[in-house]
Amino acid sequence: MYTRQPIDTILFEMRKESARLRAAIFGSTLDEFCNQEPGWYLYGCPQRFGKGSSTKACITAGAQDGKAILSVADYERGLHERAYTADERKRIIMPICDRPGANPFVGVVWLGRALNNDIVLDDRQAAISNSHACFRVTDKLTIEDRSSQGTYVREASRIQLPWKQLEPEKPITLQSTQQLQFSQNYPPTDVVDAKGLYHLLRK
Repeated sequence: MYTRQPIDTILFEMRKESARLRAAIFGSTLDEFCNQEPGWYLYGCPQRFGKGSSTKACITAGAQDGKAILSVADYERGLHERAYTADERKRIIMPICDRPGANPFVGVVWLGRALNNDIVLDDRQAAISNSHACFRVTDKLTIEDRSSQGTYVREASRIQLPWKQLEPEKPITLQSTQQLQFSQNYPPTDVVDAKGLYHLLRK
């Protein structure tokens, strides 16, 4: 049974999972976290409203009973020193995995603006395609661009390097600590395994 949840519900669940993972990172050792939460993750911004949007507005958008899932200070903790835009202050942890009930594509993790994606990016400026890209997780992580806006990759540790655009429908293998950009107008997103995520947030 596949149900299309409202965007606010999807974003709330994404933030709740991010809060759980963040608590696990700050409450465990590296080995404990990698054993408990193996896998691949995106660390980026799931939502963009354009200029003027604030950290507090983004956090409280997914609140229940008027209470934010995390405080502003907690969201900003572990944030990269390299801030690209104000949208960077809304970054959360997004596991690269199937979202139960989203779609029938087992083993293929879809990312995009449509509500039946496994990872939904709520972009009100339409820089993200409905089905923008797909990931496959086996013994490695691959990504395939399926968008009209383009998907770009670069090494996160060498941010002065130019972005490399992926060829449409030609999968590439990703390495931990690389960065992705879903269209040229969307904030960069880190790609990390469990070890990389732990070090990224605790540095």
